[in-house]
Amino acid sequence: QAAGGELEKDLRQKLSDSQGVEKELRAKLDSATAEAQRRAEERSSLEELLGSREASLQKMDAEILELRSNGDWQRASLSRLEAAHQKAEASIAEMIRNDAVKREQFEQESAKLGDTIETQT
Repeated sequence: QAAGGELEKDLRQKLSDSQGVEKELRAKLDSATAEAQRRAEERSSLEELLGSREASLQKMDAEILELRSNGDWQRASLSRLEAAHQKAEASIAEMIRNDAVKREQFEQESAKLGDTIETQT
């Protein structure tokens, strides 16, 4: 009986030890599961943040392209305005030359007419 009591005591101790190990393993499993869940949520949050940043970068790229396009349009408009300005300056210079020629012709005609009037009087 003493050996049977000793065996039972030993078995109870082993069962208790096993239950302790099981509790410890369950606690570690629960901790690992909670950590895995936390990391999954963190990853999801980071992926969402990256997606948001990617969308922001794409929006900025589109804005840059639009600004470049506007800059190109403005440069082309400026070139057209400069060409129109040069054409207007050339036209004004031509008008001034034509006016000077007409004025000279008018003065010559006036002088001839004056000479003609003087000779007739």
